[in-house]
Amino acid sequence: MLFRYALLYTVSFIGIFLAIFLLFSLLDKRYRIRNPKPTHFPFVSVIIPAYNEQENIRKTIESAQKLDYPNLEILVIDDGSTDGTYKIAAKIASVDRRVKAFTKENGGKASAINYAIKKSKGELIATLDADSFVSRDALMKMVGYLEDPQVAAVTPSMKVYRPGNALQKIQQIEYLFGILYRKIFALKNMIHVTPGPFSVYKRLFFEKHGGFDEDNPTEDTEIALRMQTHHYRIENSIDAVVYTVSPKTFKELTIQRTRWYYGLIKKACAILPYQYP
Repeated sequence: MLFRYALLYTVSFIGIFLAIFLLFSLLDKRYRIRNPKPTHFPFVSVIIPAYNEQENIRKTIESAQKLDYPNLEILVIDDGSTDGTYKIAAKIASVDRRVKAFTKENGGKASAINYAIKKSKGELIATLDADSFVSRDALMKMVGYLEDPQVAAVTPSMKVYRPGNALQKIQQIEYLFGILYRKIFALKNMIHVTPGPFSVYKRLFFEKHGGFDEDNPTEDTEIALRMQTHHYRIENSIDAVVYTVSPKTFKELTIQRTRWYYGLIKKACAILPYQYP
């Protein structure tokens, strides 16, 4: 019984300490919470990698088409799907010149993004998972950060799209806390992941340091940590919202989180010898 109380006290103390630390961090740099207004509007390539996403791909593309931004193109990369994903994307591309649809052999998400970067024209590269839907004003709220030469990427605030069951509603709460934490981490230059649902990057970084790692299952974590090792900053727009479909079952959630943590550990193990030879 004493051990349980001691454990509960320790966990509670650490939790409260971290919460207070993060709150003071936010208050200390509250002047950086507002999004900087862009002074110009560089061309943006929105890349949507997709594999067997015929249920979501139309809505994802449409959300990108509705972005309130003057200069953009949308590249949909079908990564060897066995369903109607490419057919849907190609049909949309046939009536909107901003949309371009490509298909390739299956090589994984990172492979699809790298393929699209080579086909794209944008000074800025935005990635959008095929099961995510970006809000109309998100891009306009994000591009101002990238005028800073030290900033290589900007992350959005993610919310769960239409949570249906109890597991998804729990994830919804988790994501809401994540919105606050990600902004605080940005203020401390501690962001360790640029999530697939609508992170925006400078093309210049890929030209200097290479594209996404096709051997890492969490390419968005690997690229963020690589940016950190090269002393770039990753910013966050707390009110640039993107909605993502969350796992519906515990099995799907376990697979997702196992992939996340494996990718993080794999990259960390690669970084440590580089940082501490």
